[in-house]
Amino acid sequence: AEMQASVFERLNDLKKSLTPRMQDKTNVLLDTGPGTVVSRISEYCRKKGPFIVVMGINRNSGSENFPESVSLNAVNYTLYPLIIVPENVRFQLIRKIGLALDKTFMSPFPFEYLKKLQESFSAKIDVLYVNLGKKTVPDSERIKYLKRELEDIEPDFHFISTNELEEGMNKLLEETKVNLLLLIPKFHPFFEFHKSKS
Repeated sequence: AEMQASVFERLNDLKKSLTPRMQDKTNVLLDTGPGTVVSRISEYCRKKGPFIVVMGINRNSGSENFPESVSLNAVNYTLYPLIIVPENVRFQLIRKIGLALDKTFMSPFPFEYLKKLQESFSAKIDVLYVNLGKKTVPDSERIKYLKRELEDIEPDFHFISTNELEEGMNKLLEETKVNLLLLIPKFHPFFEFHKSKS
C-alpha cells in the first residue's frame, strides 16, 4: 500500500507537469496497480481499448523510464499499436510517417488503422520497401495491391535493394527523414526459431 501511494504521488507530479502543455485538449488520467509492467499494460488495454500506447525505452534498467527489455517485451505481448520513444529525443511534430516493409508483408494488413493514424497527425505516409538480394525491385502484385488500397492517402514509395535489411532501412530513413517509423512484426510459430528484425 505504501509503495502504491508513493507511485501514485509521482504519477500525480507527472500529471501536474503535463497538464499545462495539453492546453485543455486532452485529459490526463492515472492508473496504477500490482503486477509486471507488461501484464498491467495488457490488462489496461483490454479494459480501455486505446488507439495507441506510448512507452519510453532506456538501456539503463535503473532509469525512471522503462528499460529496453520491458518495452520490447510489450511489443510481443500487447495486442495494441505501440509507439516506443528512444531516450534523449525531443518531440517534433509528426509530419512524415514511414511504413517499413519487405517482400514478406502479407494480409490482413491494417489499412484502416494506417489511414486513421495519418489523419490524426495530418502526416504524409512514406512506404519504405527493402528488397533483399535483388538488383531491381519489380512492381510486384503486393506493391500494386498496397498502392490500390492506399490510393486515397497518396503515399510516396521508396525502394532500395540490399543484402542487409538493417542497412537498407537505415539508408531509407536517412533519405526520407521520417518522424515516426511503423513496423509490423510478423507472426512466427512457437517452434520456429527466429530472431525478429523488427
